[in-house]
Amino acid sequence: MLQEFNLGGRILKTAVAVTIAVFVAQHLVGYKEVNLAAIVALFTVQKTFYLSLMQSIGKVGSVLLGALVGTGLAVLLGNHALTFGLVTLIVILLCLKLNIQSQITITFVIAVFMIMPQADSFEVHIIIEQVSLALIGSVSALGVNYFFTPDHKQEIKEKVKLIDGELRDKLEELSEKIIHPTYEIDSNFLDELSNLRSEASEGLQLAKSFREEQRFHFSEDTLSDIYRAQFRTFKSFIDYMEEIYRLTVRMTSEVPQSIQIAKLTKVLKRMQKNAIYNRKNPYEVVDKTIKNLEREYEKMDLPTTREEFENRASLYHIFKELKRYYRRIKELPSLKRSTF
Repeated sequence: MLQEFNLGGRILKTAVAVTIAVFVAQHLVGYKEVNLAAIVALFTVQKTFYLSLMQSIGKVGSVLLGALVGTGLAVLLGNHALTFGLVTLIVILLCLKLNIQSQITITFVIAVFMIMPQADSFEVHIIIEQVSLALIGSVSALGVNYFFTPDHKQEIKEKVKLIDGELRDKLEELSEKIIHPTYEIDSNFLDELSNLRSEASEGLQLAKSFREEQRFHFSEDTLSDIYRAQFRTFKSFIDYMEEIYRLTVRMTSEVPQSIQIAKLTKVLKRMQKNAIYNRKNPYEVVDKTIKNLEREYEKMDLPTTREEFENRASLYHIFKELKRYYRRIKELPSLKRSTF
């Protein structure tokens, strides 16, 4: 039944936070009107504790601003239609001026709440009560967010393993296409690369959320920074693969040198895994291999037919893309094995 309504963790956290805020305001503090505590808790619950903290600070400030505006105009003008119009205008202008456009709604609601009780006289205790309710709602949301923050790190680890494995499988497929070109477009291959790019983008968002959880870590290089760099590198890998694939499609027949290029592709497949999981890579050996391949290309006889020329040109550009892929592997940040 719950699955039909897509009941996620944030929805449950919001419901719990609102319940706690109303309970505390009613039964522990003794307030009769507790709507504001529920509203602030509703808007304060976020994906991460850091975002929730920022929202709570903004909400308390908005409550104070709205209370001052509503109280001031109510005392000056009374409970009239003009008062509501001016409150609306002033709240919007102030929020825009202070660059807190996201707080316009809550500020306006508080200002309107303050007009009715302050229409005849200025009562400080009402402002204190409203700010207290906002604090109760904020603290309730912060507490729920702190104890029920999703494990972004585990999600990221699974995403890294998934994308890395899929990319290495695609390298294996490309090595076969290089040796045995089909001169046919495989739409499934391109669709799968597109899906991997979406996965990498999702990984970047998860890493961003994880980074917000590490805001209170003052080390220079956090895990979130490494994960973000990995996902960006994955997106570069996908770009190189798409170009390599398009080049293989242009090849109309097998080329003798393609076997060496295919071997290099398989070597990069193993090196990518080693780089991800902090294992030693034979960079010096591969550097020499690449230089030898470059020399062989320089010594090759000129092609005798147009088809041979086009096939060699495609293969040479594949070689260039693989070198770019290799350079990105060397830059790929790794994690300690214990992290995985």
